[in-house]
Amino acid sequence: MKKVILILLAFVFTSQLNAYEKLSLVERFTNASCVPCAQLNNAWYNATTQSYVNSGLISHIIYNVWWPGAGDPMYLLNQTDNTARTNYYGCNSVPWIEINANHISNTQGAFQSAVASGNAQFAPFNIVISQGIISNNLIEVVVKIIRDPTDLTTFGDVKLRVALTEKTVSYTYPPGGNGETEFYSVCRKMLPNAGGSTFTIPAPGDSTMITVQYVPTTEFLQAVNMDSLRVVAFIQDDNTQEIYQSTMHDINQNYMATMSTQDEYYFGASTGTANYTAYVKNIGLFPDTYNISLEFDGPAGWSQTFTTINGTFNLGETDTVTLNPGDSTDIQVSVSPNGINGYGRTTAQFISNWGSYDKAEFRFTTFGLDILEVDDDGGENYQDYFLNELMSISSDYGIITSDFIPANADSLNTYNIIIWNTGVTEPGISTDEMNALAAFLDNGGRLYLNGVDIAYQMADPSSPYYSTETMNFFTNYLHSSYILREHSATIAIGIDGDPITDGLGNLTLVGGTGANTIDHSAGHYPNQIAAEGMYSANILYFWQKPDEHPGIRANHGASGKVVFTTFGFETISQEEKRTLFADGIVEWLSNPVSVEDDQSGLPPASFNLYQNFPNPFNPVTTIKYQVSNTSPILIKVYDIIGREVSVLVNEVKEPGTYQVSFDSKNLASGIYFYKMVAGDFTSVKKMNLLK
Repeated sequence: MKKVILILLAFVFTSQLNAYEKLSLVERFTNASCVPCAQLNNAWYNATTQSYVNSGLISHIIYNVWWPGAGDPMYLLNQTDNTARTNYYGCNSVPWIEINANHISNTQGAFQSAVASGNAQFAPFNIVISQGIISNNLIEVVVKIIRDPTDLTTFGDVKLRVALTEKTVSYTYPPGGNGETEFYSVCRKMLPNAGGSTFTIPAPGDSTMITVQYVPTTEFLQAVNMDSLRVVAFIQDDNTQEIYQSTMHDINQNYMATMSTQDEYYFGASTGTANYTAYVKNIGLFPDTYNISLEFDGPAGWSQTFTTINGTFNLGETDTVTLNPGDSTDIQVSVSPNGINGYGRTTAQFISNWGSYDKAEFRFTTFGLDILEVDDDGGENYQDYFLNELMSISSDYGIITSDFIPANADSLNTYNIIIWNTGVTEPGISTDEMNALAAFLDNGGRLYLNGVDIAYQMADPSSPYYSTETMNFFTNYLHSSYILREHSATIAIGIDGDPITDGLGNLTLVGGTGANTIDHSAGHYPNQIAAEGMYSANILYFWQKPDEHPGIRANHGASGKVVFTTFGFETISQEEKRTLFADGIVEWLSNPVSVEDDQSGLPPASFNLYQNFPNPFNPVTTIKYQVSNTSPILIKVYDIIGREVSVLVNEVKEPGTYQVSFDSKNLASGIYFYKMVAGDFTSVKKMNLLK
């Protein structure tokens, strides 16, 4: 999958040019009782920084510390973020000035010199801020990060940090002991926090968008003038503290709009055309003009158009529509795969002349892909947890909601693997969906089913969803026996020697970055089950309970396979554990039963290239491949722009299953591709090097 953009490549090695102007970030630490801080402000700091801000020469944030006056109200409102940034730089006295993460002396000359030097530096990124919903109930900020097409920077632990600052904070009486009553660029909240947001570095010339949100507290609303809010966004490497870029944007509540849709998914043949409708509504107080366009992330060769009151426009074109307060307009979006199988996300979006932004995303999944993820979580976004892993594991996947399944049951057989997420929905699987999955497994399909209370719903006679049909599916298709509904454990552990969970260690099912769908206070427990039958095996056990299990794997019939867990994949608390578990599941489901069990002694029936494991990896990963008849085999590795970086195999191989190691110790982090060629057989897969 790749974003469809137009790039002009000039194959000339030149020095990096300042394609994007760097905007220096000034971070100041102060306290309302700091007398030297007030003296500095009056001498030159306030006048100079306000002039620089008004001229667009700097981004500016002021953090308040907890000394010499512990009662500084600007510190107390935002203690966590203020403390984190203070400790980040090792600030131990005030006033303290950081410019582009360099501590400078408190002189005007040093300030001006540091800003000029920073603004002259190469910036590998451009940052564009847009405002989403701005209200007492929600503050939403959208940040677009665009990477310079010529950039060759090697990045470390890069974070996007976003601060809500108040342009002017005024008090009737001094809030501290230094006599000041007016303060500027005060940091009121960092989104989501001072730690920032991790993001995938876009390829040169590409971009990524990050949305951050904050639900204002009562204390925030009482202390902050919403009409005086400004957003500061900056990109910083936590390994070196280097600031790569910054920008500022004034929030304006008078100009706001929304984009909405009821058409999110389309499921069909690649010869069909999906038609969606999105609506733009002006919810502000004044007329505004909206610049409407499309973005597309999906297979090359697909076509997209959008139609407004002004006509029909192609991907890459922009139309403008002006709306009065309360008015709305519809946008018709058309997506055609043109016979090319794949999964594509088309985003309709607007940026208004006054800076409001919103978008609607449409997803088209064709038949005939390797992996299909089914979103059955009742409107939550839990599917994104496994989808994030699929983006690294496989380039050949799609996603739909479960309500498409009954009418398209026969089309499930065009997929090799189905990942079905139920979250905490009741029932997790309807009768029609269950019958469709049974037919899929009987036809040799591979299934990973996960969610809360599925075992109870299907196999416990006290469940309102229990029937002889659900019990038959649970026993004969999920190959499980039901033991207990409410198991108190919140940790599952991998089993040594298991092909999926060997080396996985502990899976914590609460907290962390998971979705917390295992929640005892809400009555959501993992069910206890056990593998049932000679072709089924337990893959996990509960903490300190080696004979009690929440997950199984099983062979079904001649070539079908199933993995089943009684907790949702989304509830796993650690990202690295989700990655390992997803890799293990997909690899096991992908392997032919005959190859894995080696029962037949026969050569493989076809050529095959498997997903590397582990993935992401650092620095070594293993690539398995299958040879069905004696043939010259060529396996090469390429970087993201198509340059060959390694030849792993280049020789004649007899029929059999092989594996080869790829050592990336001399390569930079990023996306790489490996390609196998054997006669008429060609297969390409993607892998992620993460150092």
